Amino acid sequence: MGRSGQIEFLVCKGLYLLLFVLPPFFILPLTWAIAAFFLFHLVFSWALATVFQVAHLTPGMEFDGVRASDDWAVHQLRTTANFATGSRLTTWLTGGLNHQIEHHLFPNVAHTHYSGLRPIVYAAAQRHGLKCHDLGSFSSALRQHFALLKALGAENARMPAALNA
Repeated sequence: MGRSGQIEFLVCKGLYLLLFVLPPFFILPLTWAIAAFFLFHLVFSWALATVFQVAHLTPGMEFDGVRASDDWAVHQLRTTANFATGSRLTTWLTGGLNHQIEHHLFPNVAHTHYSGLRPIVYAAAQRHGLKCHDLGSFSSALRQHFALLKALGAENARMPAALNA
């Protein structure tokens, strides 16, 4: 990390402390401020983990690793899924991570453009005979994720190769 990267890191950490850590300590008793700090991070971590889990681990996803015949983009389509793409609230709450396909294909594009890219990506995939995984609503995606977990937890379940590594 160069000098500018170090400065950016320190500035961001300083802003984090000023905006998210210190204010509760000024307005709440110490015990409540500590509890609020841990609760905030617990809820945020679980929410982020849930978003990533439902976008990558559902029954329709393919876990057999990288195929020699796949190029990078095809691999992204096989291993990622969108959910709740019609919900502006979900898109806002997840920072666009409900558009996982577009996020993986265009990592340097701002998430505000994912909704516009979605029909273009789906049309291009269809033209090439490829499938885009769309899990429907967030609750539907969550149900599908838990269905996979249940299937993997079955006594005679076969662990997908990519998860067994």
